[in-house]
Amino acid sequence: LGPLSSRMIKDVKRFLPREWAKFENYFTDKWGKIEQIIRQGEDDGVFRKVNLTVLKKMYMGTINELGDYKSLVQSESVFSSTMAMTVEILIFGIFAFDNMD
Repeated sequence: LGPLSSRMIKDVKRFLPREWAKFENYFTDKWGKIEQIIRQGEDDGVFRKVNLTVLKKMYMGTINELGDYKSLVQSESVFSSTMAMTVEILIFGIFAFDNMD
């Protein structure tokens, strides 16, 4: 979607409610698929069990924060690469497993 300011989001919700509903449906559909992958990973022992409500809030909070145009400009980042880095950190954390005893 690219960088969206909170004002833009509010304007879309207010003036284009049907388009906003399409976005919400798209996100809900995609989140359902992500949730299935996570649950399967938990069942297979690849992922540890996590509270998906908290994970979803973390994900949405991250998107909202990183989607802020000013923060992207200040860090000289592109939204897509910033999101890719964020997903990597969410999945692998910050531990350097190679350096752990």
